[in-house]
Amino acid sequence: LGEAPTRAPQAMAALIIDKLSEPIEVGPKRLHVGASVGLARLDAGLANVEDLMVNADLALYDAKRSGRGRAVVYASSLGAASRRMNTVEQALREGLHQGQFELHFQPKVDARTLQALGVEALMRWEHPTLGSISPGEFIPAAERCGLIHELGVLALQQASEAARGLPSLNVAVNVSPLQLMDPGFVDSVERILRRAGVAPQLLHLEVTESLMLEDAQAALRRLHALRELGVQVALDDFGTGFSSLAYLRAFPFHTLKIDRSFVRSLTEHADARAIVNTIVQMAGVLGMRTVAEGVESERELAVVRAIRCDEVQGYLVARPMPLRKLRDWLAGRPVTGPVDDVDSRIMPWRTTHLSAPPTTMFGGDL
Repeated sequence: LGEAPTRAPQAMAALIIDKLSEPIEVGPKRLHVGASVGLARLDAGLANVEDLMVNADLALYDAKRSGRGRAVVYASSLGAASRRMNTVEQALREGLHQGQFELHFQPKVDARTLQALGVEALMRWEHPTLGSISPGEFIPAAERCGLIHELGVLALQQASEAARGLPSLNVAVNVSPLQLMDPGFVDSVERILRRAGVAPQLLHLEVTESLMLEDAQAALRRLHALRELGVQVALDDFGTGFSSLAYLRAFPFHTLKIDRSFVRSLTEHADARAIVNTIVQMAGVLGMRTVAEGVESERELAVVRAIRCDEVQGYLVARPMPLRKLRDWLAGRPVTGPVDDVDSRIMPWRTTHLSAPPTTMFGGDL
């Protein structure tokens, strides 16, 4: 293989992956098969062959988890990561049954007037012994162990109950592709809204571009069914995936949420500003609203306003907070106590130092 002996296993794994990825002709059809490879080194620290197989399996799982079509060599950190993963998965079911999960809400405001338009519901988990577990950890764990549907139903129920007490605001809930691809998902949403007594228009569901990789036609049917129900659908983290104009025209999205990575670069890089400007113009042509995520400074807000993005969301306005604190924030009362690492940028509504822009702001010059 032209590699040093110590690199031969990796080279062989890469060759296997490459060969198996080639299409296979079966009659008139062309089939595609993929492969992932886990490698483990036999050394004096291993007691038996079973341990070697366990290490190889951990490496294989990591290869699948991090994108598939890859070869991963076992490292001791994978063992620690695997133990942590198992601990979180085992705690999930107990946490759901004991009511350890709670929604926090981050406001979305009109970019021009700063009037609150809605909130994004974000699940938080405070475990009695493990402490705060981030969504980036427990949501993939819920998907792996089959609890994502139960967690998703809980989020929709809590969000709908909150929407009933916030009649002037819409409430957005993130939806996993696994949830949306469940044949009973739309009926479940309808039942939850009916029991909560909430108008469907107040519920916004946020999906990611990975949804289109699963089964585009089935996803399209469910999104249209949600739209017929009256529920609005937003495409989250737009600009970081593979979305094409064909998908944007076919899928009934109401809103495009511009990923924070672009917003963060707005004040420093002209190309980022050009990209966001193009997204906003394209969304306008397609009849969609735009939300700039992760706005953290007055300068970012000024640029977002200049390119006429519809809404903003981020720490400059407010961090996510429990429902009781959100009500204080909306009423203009001081928000005290923990609010997702609360700091001085949490401001009571209508007393914030942010201001509506001057009329010249929309000429495009800063």
